[in-house]
Amino acid sequence: MRERKKRAGLNGTELKILALVAMVLDHTGLVFFSPGSGIWYLLRGIGRLAFPLYCFLLTEGYRHTKNVGRYLRNLLIFAAVSEIPFDMMLYGVPFDAAGQNVFFTLALGLMGICAGDRAEKAGKRVLMISCYLAACVLGWLVRADYGAEGVCLILLFWYAGRRADTWYPAPAAILFFMGGIEFLGILALPIVRCYNGRRGPGTCKYLFYLAYPLHILILVFLRGVLPG
Repeated sequence: MRERKKRAGLNGTELKILALVAMVLDHTGLVFFSPGSGIWYLLRGIGRLAFPLYCFLLTEGYRHTKNVGRYLRNLLIFAAVSEIPFDMMLYGVPFDAAGQNVFFTLALGLMGICAGDRAEKAGKRVLMISCYLAACVLGWLVRADYGAEGVCLILLFWYAGRRADTWYPAPAAILFFMGGIEFLGILALPIVRCYNGRRGPGTCKYLFYLAYPLHILILVFLRGVLPG
C-alpha cells in the first residue's frame, strides 16, 4: 500500500468541520423549506458534500485506528442514540422502520472494509469481494441512509485510497448514478483531494459523533415551536 504523500492542504479535522457544516445546512433545508424551492435546492445542494466527506473520513479512520472494534462500537452506539432524532426529523414519529440513520451506513461500510481487508490479506480475493457485496446488501436490507449505494461509496473510497488514486473515478461514478441531487456530491471530491494526510489538531472526536443527533434534535424542536 502506498503511503499518502504529506502536503499542504486540509487536515482531517478541517474536513470534519466542512462535513459538519454541510450536514447542518442540508438538514436545515430538509426541515424548514419546501422541496423544490430555491433555498431548498441551495441548502440541500451544499449538503450533498457531507456524505462523501464522511465516507472518505471513515476510510482514513480505519487506516489509522489502533482498535477497529472500538471504532465500530462507537458507530453502533451513536447509531442507536441517533435513531429516534432521525425518525422524528424524517417521519415525525419516534420509531419508523422505513429508514435508518447514517451511522448504520458508516458501520456497515466499516464492517465491509474490515472483513474484506482480512480476506485479502489471507489471499482470498473472492471472499473479499463477497464481504463487500454482503455489506452493500445489508445496507439495502436494513434501509440504511443512502442504502446499498452509500455502503458501496465507502468501499470505493477505501479501494481508491489503497491505490493512492486521488482522482476517485469510481466514487464519482456512483455519486453520478445515485440519482436526484446526489450527483452534486461529486463536488466533494476536489475537497477530498486537498487532504494532506494529517489528522489535525487534537479535538474530542466524540463531539463530532454527538453533533449528529444533537443538531437534529435542535432542528426538530425549532420546527415544533416556530410559527409556520
